[in-house]
Amino acid sequence: MAGRPLLTHVLERAKKIQPIDQVVLTAPPEDTALWDLAAEWFVPVVPRTPPNVLEGFQRAIQQEKADICVRLTGDNPLLAPALSAQVIGLYWLQPWAPAIYAHNLNPPTGWPEGLDTEVFPAGLLSGGAWTDREREHVTLRVAQVAKPAVLWSPVLAPCPRLTVDTAEDLERVRAIYAHLKPYDFSWQATLRAAKEAGI
Repeated sequence: MAGRPLLTHVLERAKKIQPIDQVVLTAPPEDTALWDLAAEWFVPVVPRTPPNVLEGFQRAIQQEKADICVRLTGDNPLLAPALSAQVIGLYWLQPWAPAIYAHNLNPPTGWPEGLDTEVFPAGLLSGGAWTDREREHVTLRVAQVAKPAVLWSPVLAPCPRLTVDTAEDLERVRAIYAHLKPYDFSWQATLRAAKEAGI
C-alpha cells in the first residue's frame, strides 16, 4: 500500500500507541520476509506455528515479561493509535476485578472493522486446556472469563470496512489512504478520507 508492505503501516502506527512499552510481532519461523521487515522497524519477533496464535502470545509474554497484552492484528493498516490508547486507558480505569477485557470490537461497538484493539491481563493466556479454535482466536476465551469494558463509537452513521482480508478490501483501503494527509493517523481523518474517496 502506497509502495510499502501492508505490515509496515501497522508497525508504524502501533509504535505510536501510548503507553505501550514494546511492540512484538509473532510470525512463523519460515516467513523470513516478516522477520526481516520487523527488524527494519526494530520490532522483536517471536516464532509461532500456524494457526497457533496462542503459542506466539505466550512466547512474547515470557520474552518481554509482560503483565498486560494489547492485541493488534497485521491486517489493519489504518489502525488509529490514539483510539487504541483510549482502549488501554479504559482498561486502567476499571475498578478492581479478577480480570478485565477492554476492547472496541465491532460488533457490538459501532467502530469500523479495522481499528480493533483488545487489552487484557497476560495471565489469562496461561494454563488450562485450549481448543484448536481458542488457540487460533485467543480472545474467545478471554471474553468468556474476564469482565468486559467496551469503548463505544460516537459515530452513528454506518462506517466503511477498514481491515484487509480480500483484494476488494485492499482496493478500498488504498483508495482511502490516497486521501489521507501524511502522518495523520486519527480515526476521524480516516473517515473523512473515506468520504472524500466516495466510500
